[in-house]
This record gives sequence, structure tokens and C-alpha cells, in this order.
Amino acid sequence: MNRIIRYVILLALALFYDVGVWAKGQVVIHQTGEGDVSYSFEESYYELTTSPATGFYITVDNIRVYKTVAGGSAQSPRRSPNLAEPIEVIAENPDVNPTGRTQYRFYPVDDFDYEVVVDFQSAQANNLFLVNDRMVTEKNRGDILNDGGTMKFNASNNRLVFTKLASQDVSIESWMDNMVVYLKEGNSMTASDGFLFKGHGGNLTFTTDGNDAGTLTLGMEAQVPVIAGFNLIIFEQNLTLLSGSFDGQEAVIGTPVKPIADEKEPENIVDLGETGETDDFSNTIIHDVLYTLDAENEDGIDTEENSVVLGSTMAEDDINEIVDSYTPGTDEFAEHFAGVTFMIPAGTGYVLVTAKTGEEGVIHVKIGSQPPFVITGVMEYTAFEIPYACTEATYVYIYNASPAVESAEGRDHRAGKKTTVTVGLSTVGVNIMNVQRSNTEGKVEAQPVAMTSDDVVRDMVDGTLTVQNSEVTTLADGAFDGFPFLKYIDLRNSQITGVQVSRKAGPFMGVSKNTFIYLPAGNTTDEPNVIIGNICENVQLDGNMKKDESFGISGKFIASAVNFDRSFKKDEMSTLYLPFPINAADKHLFGTFYTVEKIVDGKVVVKEVDGDIQAHTPYLFKAAADGTRLYNRSVMEMSIPEQLAFARRAENTAKLVGCYSSFYGAGESQAFIFVPDDDPEKITFERIQAADYVKPFQAYLLSDAEGSTLDVTDKEPTDVIEVRGKNAEVSSVVYDLQGRRLASGQPSAKGIYIINGQKTVIR
Repeated sequence: MNRIIRYVILLALALFYDVGVWAKGQVVIHQTGEGDVSYSFEESYYELTTSPATGFYITVDNIRVYKTVAGGSAQSPRRSPNLAEPIEVIAENPDVNPTGRTQYRFYPVDDFDYEVVVDFQSAQANNLFLVNDRMVTEKNRGDILNDGGTMKFNASNNRLVFTKLASQDVSIESWMDNMVVYLKEGNSMTASDGFLFKGHGGNLTFTTDGNDAGTLTLGMEAQVPVIAGFNLIIFEQNLTLLSGSFDGQEAVIGTPVKPIADEKEPENIVDLGETGETDDFSNTIIHDVLYTLDAENEDGIDTEENSVVLGSTMAEDDINEIVDSYTPGTDEFAEHFAGVTFMIPAGTGYVLVTAKTGEEGVIHVKIGSQPPFVITGVMEYTAFEIPYACTEATYVYIYNASPAVESAEGRDHRAGKKTTVTVGLSTVGVNIMNVQRSNTEGKVEAQPVAMTSDDVVRDMVDGTLTVQNSEVTTLADGAFDGFPFLKYIDLRNSQITGVQVSRKAGPFMGVSKNTFIYLPAGNTTDEPNVIIGNICENVQLDGNMKKDESFGISGKFIASAVNFDRSFKKDEMSTLYLPFPINAADKHLFGTFYTVEKIVDGKVVVKEVDGDIQAHTPYLFKAAADGTRLYNRSVMEMSIPEQLAFARRAENTAKLVGCYSSFYGAGESQAFIFVPDDDPEKITFERIQAADYVKPFQAYLLSDAEGSTLDVTDKEPTDVIEVRGKNAEVSSVVYDLQGRRLASGQPSAKGIYIINGQKTVIR
């Protein structure tokens, strides 16, 4: 009976583990993940054969073999304490495709049993990708093809970099969520069969340095697509499909237009009428300027004035859709846009345009997706300088925006509109002030350097964080989770590149929209308040910050546009303290600004501002219309004067003091806060109480005046010689200098009053 029981147990163990009967010298296999494992004994060694399931892979690094001793069981083998180190496992072919059938061997040591642990890995979870069926690892990623580095992988920003790649029979297979291919210079990949790029879901992104874009030519001899298996193919930095198709046998990726100037030649002006022998301007590049003219709408070249004449007109709504949907140089773009287009490098400078419009014509110069610069009322050819600040190489679109007088219904050609008003363009060009990298490949490190707490300096009182370690290349997801609010995060002194900054996911997940984020050039974002290099394309100042938030920047930068996120009602009065100027020509669009001149007899006397509105200067403001929002759409430098950089509040300007952080009433005895009222005639400041506070971008009044309330007036107080009225002789009735009767009957503060018909000074 005992023999039968023992036999049944051994048989069950053998079936459960798919191994031989438990005995000395036998192998027990444990596995995780999905796949099949078998073993055999070949003369002097054990051979393991593995076959991962679909979506899994195995390498020698994921196999462990341990010696075991008697006294245990197949479920729980006992390892000898002094023999716990794994036995060496050897891959029979280290470069074989790890997702297919692979063989490994290990040699027995003395007379032991063996426990084999095989851990099949998820290809997608580990961002597996193969080049020519060979796994890309830390060991080979600096020179994947072993040809001097034409293909290498930067693990810190997940970029596969091509530099003058010219390879036959190269195949890339990816399980990444997003495989990024960075192109430098000219590259080509060809194959006789198989595939060039094969995905298992996920996205394939092509990127480059937009200032000096690379290209990639793909070609297959077999009847198979050059790229297949990806959910989405994405182009960055103005790259596009120049010819062919991804589901065909040929495709060329590149940029049809290159920047009109660079660091070596910072200024370049193109005479648009000098077109040589070319007579087709429907989609033509001449001297790095793209002509997409519509001859049917009387667009063309004026040979007498050596200029481009535009008769087509473009509606702004159509332009925004065209910019978002089509790449200049493609047939689709030419079908929808009439005008001239060129590219400027990342950095700052001036777009140069010489144009005339006549009395009714309108020309728009649109830099990227920014609102256009408007030229109108110019009777003769006139030169214009339009400042720009761009974190990426950016297209400039110039077109006729005159009112359309007729519409061809059903046409979808260049917005299908025509105008009888023609405009002219003589020259276009650029004057570069500085160039910054549009997008870097990143540094290929032997091992990425992640930011740790030792690499940063935090000031939790002032709310700032700055990286000190210049070797840092990567950030962990949610790296700033522990900080509810920071004025700024300064990562300029790092080598972090290739980050698409988002506050909803990734390293900056959860970071406040009011926190300014500084990063080196070579990163991208659609978020406001992110400075790439020294440029921020979208500054959004929150006029409704929470108590624990404040405004502050790490260093000066160039802003393409600044918007103050607070909506005012018509005639609404408020205090303002802004870090950007508003010029005199624009301020009437918003309302009326006042400065505090003096305080006389309990009255705050204000004066309307005639000139420009200055940055870092407190004002009273009355909105011109419902929904008024303040902004400056001009390129400008954003900075905080040195004397204010670490101040909790600004310098006093005529008794009105501005705040960039919340100003609290506790302990303040001479501060008055502005009290809004539905009646615009009732404008007052009230003495601040301990529980009161003033928000950032607002101001308070500093005064040693008596009383709890100060009225505001834009009129100079005048002397009152005599007050007449039925109560003028009654000593119990008291009036102030404006003739208002005091409800209390007696003065409660120092000042000048009318008592019994006489001016009386109460001290």
C-alpha cells in the first residue's frame, strides 16, 4: 500500500512540473510569465529550450539555476546555504531573437539536484525592440550596427538616433508604446524582404533638429510595406512624408522647407520677384521661400515692381485649420493656402517684410500658430520688422487678408475666396538675434542618470527648486509629487532632453499650472509657463491664485505672449500689479488705469495714466467692457528687478504697494485693502484686518491716515468757504469737506470738517 501511495505522489509531481521523477541529479523548473520550457541532458551539460508566448521574450539574464539538496520536495527544494549562488547559464546564441525559440546550457557541479527559474518577460512592459532580430541592450546601444555609430539608442529620452545611416537589409521591430526615431543628416534603409519597421501596437514618431532637419529614405524590394503594425505615425519638428507611402514599398521623410537663415548667416532677405526661369508658382520653393500662388485668383509675379501680387484672400478661421492640418511643401497645403511661406530657426529675432496694401488691403504675417501681425493702409512698399521668439523651427505664413467680395461655393481651393483688393510683397527675410537648439538628440549615456533629492536645492519657504547636478539626464514620473506648490522648477543645469512636458502625466504630473518650469533646449510642450532654453511661448498668469500660491521666476526669459487669466466686468474697479507692460496704444482696449497721487483729508486722489503701463508698478484699473482680459501679445523679456527678486512685496509707489505673493493683515496697522462695490462711484479702501489678505497681482494702500475707510476720487479736493442750508447753524450737525453730513454727528477721525458753518480742524 505504501508503495502505491509513493508512486502516485511521484507521478503527480512529475505531471505538475513537467519534469522527470524527483531524484538526485534531476531538474525542477519553475517559470513566471508565459511560455514553454523543456530540458535535456547532453553528455556533459543540461540544455534548456525556451519558447516564449506571443508578447513575451526571454534572455539569459532572466534564467537562474540553483543547486538543491535532499530533504526538500519538488514544490520547495532546499538550497544549500553555502551553495546559494546561481550556476552560470550560457546562451548558445546571444544574438538570437529573444521572442523565438532559444537554447541555453548549464554544466552540473558535483552531485546535486537543480532548480531552474525561468522568468518570461513582457515585451511591451519592458519596451523591447530588436534590430535585425538582435535585442538592443545597454552593451550595444552606443553602436547598434557595429559600424561606427550610424544607429544608436539614447535610453534617457527613448530615442533611436540615425546619423548618415546607409544600410541594406535592416529591420526594426518594436513593442514600445512610442518608438522615437531621431534623424540627423541624410539616412536610408533598404531591404530585399521582411520589413523595415514593424510594430506591435504603439506609436512611431519621427523627429529631428528643426533648425537642421535630417531625412530618411525607405525602400523594399519585396511586395511588403516599409512600415506596418503601428497604431499611429507621428511627425515632429516639421518633418512630413515627402513622397511614397508607408504601406507601399517606398517612402521619403523630411522637411520640404529649411530655415531661411542660420547662425552662420544670421540675416537673409529674399527678393520675391527674382524667380529665375520658373513660371509655375502653385507649389514651388525658390531661395528657401515657398510660393503657393493661385493664378485663377490673380496671384502672380509683378515683373515691373519685382514683387509678388496676391489677389486671393484668406479667412483667419481657414488659416488656423490649414496651419493645424497641413505641412508646407505638400500638395494638400498648396491646395488650401495662397501666399508665401518660409521657416525661421528656433530662437529670437525679427521677421522682415516689405509690403504695400493700398487703402483697403490687409496683409497678415502669421508666425506659427500665433495671432497674425496686421499690415494695412500702406500706400507704398514699406519695410516692417516683426519680433519673434520660437522654441522650435517655425513657419511664417504671409497672405492677403483683405475682405472677400465673392465666394465660389463648393470650391475647397485656397479657401475658395477672391477679393478685388490686391496687395504686394516685395521682400521677406529674417534678422536673427540668437539661435537655440530646436530639438536635440540627447546624450547617449552608458547609464541614464536619474534626478535624486541630492541633486536639487529646495527653498520650501520661498517655494523654489533648482537642479545642481549637470549629469542628470532623466526624471521619474511624478518627480515633484511631494510639492503642493512651487514658484518655479529650474532644470536648466541638466542634460534632460526629449521630454514632452505635461502636467497631467509623466515627470511633471500634478505640478501647479502657476509653477514656471525651466528646461534645456531640446524639450517640447503645449503647456503654458514652460521655458524651453530661454523662450516661453505661452505665459499664463492666474489672477485667482490660491492663498498658498505666488508668482516668481528663476531668471529672465523671452515671452512670445503674456495673458492675465482674470475676467473683468464693465466698469469693475480693481487693483493691479503685473510683471509685463502694456503700451499706450493698446491700453484703451482694456480700460482705464490710475495711479495714486496723494492722500488729502481722508481722500485718496488718483490720476489717469496717459502713457504706457509699466511692469512691476501698481495701478487702479477700471474695465472697459464685460469679459475684459489683460494681455500683451508682443515678444518681450520677462524678468523681476533684482530688488524685487526675493521681496515678499514690491517697492512702494505713491503709497500703492503691489504683491506677487499673498499679503496678510495680521500684524499690519497701516495697510488698507481695496473694497469693490457694484456702484463704481463707491470706491474705497478699508483698513486691513487680521483675517484679510491681498492676492498676488493685486495691491494694497500703505498710509498712516486715521479712520477705517479712505474714499477714492479723481478730483482735487477744494476748500469750502461756507456751507449754507437749513441745518448750517445747528452745532450738532457736522459735514465733511464734500458737504456730506456725518451720520454719527461728530467727527471720529482727524481732518477738516464744517461745524456750525465754519471750517474746523480736528487734530
